Amino acid sequence: MLPVKNNHLDLYDDIQKLFQGVPDTLSENTTHPLLGDPIYTHETYEKSHGRVETRCIKASTSLNAYLDWPGIAQVIQYRYIHKNPNTAEEKTKVSYGITSLTPEEASAQHLLELRRGHWAIENKSHWMRDTQLGEAASSVRCGAIPQVMAALRNAALAVLRFAGVTSIVDKIKYYVSKPLLAVNLIIECF
Repeated sequence: MLPVKNNHLDLYDDIQKLFQGVPDTLSENTTHPLLGDPIYTHETYEKSHGRVETRCIKASTSLNAYLDWPGIAQVIQYRYIHKNPNTAEEKTKVSYGITSLTPEEASAQHLLELRRGHWAIENKSHWMRDTQLGEAASSVRCGAIPQVMAALRNAALAVLRFAGVTSIVDKIKYYVSKPLLAVNLIIECF
């Protein structure tokens, strides 16, 4: 699955227009009101972080022959709504994407699970590197040094996870003040 943003304006517009005429509330599998092609949908509801979250994915094969994109099997609209039950404030985010997975290979439910799985990676790796290991604040920008530093940060996270550490933030603070123990941990992992 690849996200489609406005930097691919024609592709973004085509997908957006396809789903414009499709109502937000659909049964699991329905047809496009104008084209008659199938629209595959799946929706989940969840109470989390003091709000009600609704996630809906719509997928279609209607643009496959029209789009000049190698391996395309479906286009996707992802809608995320979170509502604060105390204030009734509601925010909606809509994004688009493409996938090489056919409806037979990945149902709308599976596509929604894949879309959510992306955030697990974001939270587990990128967020940790940016905030806890200072990648975002790093002033290193020349040559291969940023890639080397990213590899070292990834290695540090991998060693901590391999060692069974669950609270990585706490262990990072602990090992900063005890570098010899950190070296011993690395040696134990290999």
